[in-house]
Amino acid sequence: MGIDRELCRKGGLSRSRAKKRAARINGRKGGREQSRTLAERLLRRRIAEDQQKAVTAAFKDFHITYRERDALIDFFDVLPWDKHSDHDALHSKSYKWPRARIRKDILQTIRIFRILAVEGLRKIGKPKPPKDYVVQWIAEERSDAEQERWYHENSTHPLPRRRTNHIYFRDTAAYKHFDNLLSLDAKRAVPTAEEIKDAFGAQVGFTKLCEAIADDLKAKYPRHEPS
Repeated sequence: MGIDRELCRKGGLSRSRAKKRAARINGRKGGREQSRTLAERLLRRRIAEDQQKAVTAAFKDFHITYRERDALIDFFDVLPWDKHSDHDALHSKSYKWPRARIRKDILQTIRIFRILAVEGLRKIGKPKPPKDYVVQWIAEERSDAEQERWYHENSTHPLPRRRTNHIYFRDTAAYKHFDNLLSLDAKRAVPTAEEIKDAFGAQVGFTKLCEAIADDLKAKYPRHEPS
């Protein structure tokens, strides 16, 4: 599907209130925030949270000198950043991608970084998919007959007093409620675990489940940011 140039032209000429408000907000930030981190832009791929350490290790490899790292971060004007924390600078979205051609020395550093990062990511493999359930431990009272049977069959192991219960949080009423609200309202903020517990305290149960619901909704609706 091609780009509708006439529609793009009309959008650029628009003087709506929403566009002016967005321009003012972005202006206070020093420009519109990038949709990808600096590392994702340099590697031309998305980087999962559990892959960030491998990417940072590649950037700190001895094949890239301190001077080359500082020059790359200065070139892309990463703000704010701490020279002692390459991780924060590399995975920051507050940077400026140059409109002109990238300098030859920076391009050379990027090429080395890409080779090292790809090798590091290959070693750790693909990220594991997130679990769709939370484990709950439930205390259980055992009858005398159960205890006698257990000790007869497992004389060397104590009788477990708890059992596990897997709760699939996407099937809960709390998850469905907030999922529906976020899908209908693009400006609505993703609820925190405390807000979910306040709204569905009796139904949700324990804090770990509320945190799992909040984390999953945050990953599903990344555009929803708290005001």
